[in-house]
Amino acid sequence: MSATLAGHAETLRYRQALEANAALVARGIVSAWSVVDPADIDATLLAALPGTVAAVRLGQARAVNASADYVARFVAAETAGDPYAIGAGLVRAGVDDLPGSTVSGKPLAYVVMWARVMAKQMIGQGVPPKQALRIALASNESVGRSEAFRAAQTTVRAITTANPDQVAGWRRTPSRRACAFCLSLVTGVVGHEETTAAFHAHRNCGCTAEPAVRGVDSGTYLLSA
Repeated sequence: MSATLAGHAETLRYRQALEANAALVARGIVSAWSVVDPADIDATLLAALPGTVAAVRLGQARAVNASADYVARFVAAETAGDPYAIGAGLVRAGVDDLPGSTVSGKPLAYVVMWARVMAKQMIGQGVPPKQALRIALASNESVGRSEAFRAAQTTVRAITTANPDQVAGWRRTPSRRACAFCLSLVTGVVGHEETTAAFHAHRNCGCTAEPAVRGVDSGTYLLSA
């Protein structure tokens, strides 16, 4: 974990912000789906496409900005520095290009189109249309939340990698509701030399990546170069 109480507080605030953002994404998707009619799934799900994509994209953008701000504030907390000066000096490493695509690199429209396929498959198997749409919507909300969390996780890792003079690496910090799988992945710092290290995350994974500040010893910083 962080070396200071101030750093730990920044991580807690950051995690709360990400959870609130994921909830906003889900509400935006539900609102976009309000136009969907079980009697005309094909046309009305297409009508829900722009609103759904916008909700997820905005959530990703908020996650990117919150994560970049978090890295600066965390480094400042661990070093008693100025977060604004630190933030201005951090290389963002292309993270502003993250919003707009899924973790697999597909356009966000794929999220809605897959929900359409899912709903039609279930209806074809005898599931009532309203029930099929409820299940598809729940899946869409889950994917949307996951993509917002993924943007945050990727941003912290990218910024730590692009700023080796200030950040030695990153460590996984579990969410409040972390499952056994996520808890098993909590180790020490992933240093810059471990370029192939991945942040493994299941759907709805709220775990975060926490920076490891160079020169600050928390007892687990020694895995980095």
